[in-house]
This record gives sequence, structure tokens and C-alpha cells, in this order.
Amino acid sequence: MKMDKSKLQKIGAKIPRDKLALCRVPWWIDPEGAAVRLPEPGHAASAIEMLRKRGIEAGPDKAVGAMIGEGWIRVQVYPDDTAFIQGTFESILKRGRTILKIVPNLKSVELSFVPAGDDAPPTLGAEEINRTGWEESVRRARLAGS
Repeated sequence: MKMDKSKLQKIGAKIPRDKLALCRVPWWIDPEGAAVRLPEPGHAASAIEMLRKRGIEAGPDKAVGAMIGEGWIRVQVYPDDTAFIQGTFESILKRGRTILKIVPNLKSVELSFVPAGDDAPPTLGAEEINRTGWEESVRRARLAGS
């Protein structure tokens, strides 16, 4: 049984971050910047299906990696108005701001650049994004993580 978003937001603050994954809403941002909401089971299944339609067979990790390599951005939105996005630096820089449309009351977004470095993914707060703008915030996050 699925709960509506308002109920999830009320309990979201009480759920430990690792448990929030159970309540996440998966999205892709396509290479043109359009948001695509996914049904469960989520990213891997949709990536496998999209590649299969083009005659390419791949397992879950390779399929998600292929999509990211093509300019797609993997997005997970949590009930506490935080998000996680994963993609190449260029994709996140140019089209990552779509997250602001997906989550209008965004509190923070964790960035995961592919290929990944050894550092923990940087997190951008809403205040910083509002103050410096999306592109500048992403550039600073990448520099801080290198």
C-alpha cells in the first residue's frame, strides 16, 4: 500500500536517511532536460528496458551507467524534500536545475558526479542555490570535492 506524499512528508523527518530510500520517488532527467517520473522498481529496470528497445542487452549497473553516459541524470526524491542526483558533471551543470521543478520546496540535493571520485558526494542547500545560482553552486561543489 502506497502512502500519499503529504503523509510521507510528515513522517519523513522521523525516518533515518537510509530508511528513506524505501519511500523515495525515482526520476530520470533526459538529455534535453525533461523530467521523467518512474514507476517502481525504478532506475535499473527502466534503463534496461530503454536499452533493450534499442537492441542492447545490459545488466542493472551497466544499464544505469550507459544512460548516465548518454547524458541522463538519475534522480531520487525523498519525502523530506531532499534529493540525490547522479550524472556527469556536464549534465548536472546544464540540466540538473530541473530538480528545482521536480521538488519546488527543495531543502538540499546531494550530487554524485560520474565518474565518481573518492570523496563523499557534495550536498547543496537551498539557500546556497538561491544565493549563487545552480551553475555556480555545482561548480563550487565540484571544486570542493576535487
